[in-house]
Amino acid sequence: MRVIDSSSSSAHPQAGTPALRYWQVFISIIGLEAYAIILAFLQAMSGVRTDEAKYLLNIPYPHPPAARFLLGLTDGWAYQEFFWRFLFATLLVQAVFLIWSMGKILPRRDRFTLCGVWLFSAAFVAQTGSIMMAELTALQGLVFTWLWIRRDIAITR
Repeated sequence: MRVIDSSSSSAHPQAGTPALRYWQVFISIIGLEAYAIILAFLQAMSGVRTDEAKYLLNIPYPHPPAARFLLGLTDGWAYQEFFWRFLFATLLVQAVFLIWSMGKILPRRDRFTLCGVWLFSAAFVAQTGSIMMAELTALQGLVFTWLWIRRDIAITR
């Protein structure tokens, strides 16, 4: 009788191997994208708000001209609104990897808690998927904070 050692099977990656790490990150990205789609869809269900219409239609309004210009470039698209909702939601949801990186000195459990607080906070759930500059400002602040905390990999090279 031949005994097959399940740990030597090439069908399932070993714990701690790069192949397993790759699949964990891949599944995380897919799950986060599903969450971004849900958040964008929930915002789309409420329709376009007045401020969002000003952004989408390139109406002069006190917001960054570059952002207004970029949003206005897509005014002829059939699903322009959902495209921007999905893009903004994706950027904010995938920013959890920056938060994970900033919490490098924390234990793994605390890093998961920190990422969960980012992803499931009331402000995040209420605003993600809307077409507002507040989302981009939050993302910009997060990137600058990441650059400041992770100076070892950001600017010094």
